[in-house]
Amino acid sequence: MIAIEKGNPPGKFVSEVKSYKAENGRPPSWDEIRCKPEVTASLVSEQGGLCAYCMSRIRATHDGGIQDAHVEHIIPQSKSRHGEDVDYGNMLAVCDGKHGESRTAWSCDRFRGNKDLVVNPLQSQTLQFIRYRSDGTILSDDNAVK
Repeated sequence: MIAIEKGNPPGKFVSEVKSYKAENGRPPSWDEIRCKPEVTASLVSEQGGLCAYCMSRIRATHDGGIQDAHVEHIIPQSKSRHGEDVDYGNMLAVCDGKHGESRTAWSCDRFRGNKDLVVNPLQSQTLQFIRYRSDGTILSDDNAVK
């Protein structure tokens, strides 16, 4: 995991959220957003094409879609207040994380589920809790990270 510095959200996303608020008197939920491919592509770009967790390669397609990534919410959608799930600062691009049918083969946000994020790539000081083996295995002596 590397530190990620957030950029600006895509203009289409900003416009969509603003229009929705004006029409409905409240921000949309992530499920109501129509420009998800543009948001995902923007996140992938600002992360240098890497999954925010395992740093595997994720790629945008030519039409702005994403071949093997999706949006992860730092504060899980199930725990967020209305509007937090459309806060661009609460979003990361991550790989599919599904390396088999068994949950023991899952990684990244599939493995995390709705647990709180202990190591946050947007907060570089939390990255001190992890280290790597030469084979790519991520380790930590902190039980909260395991």
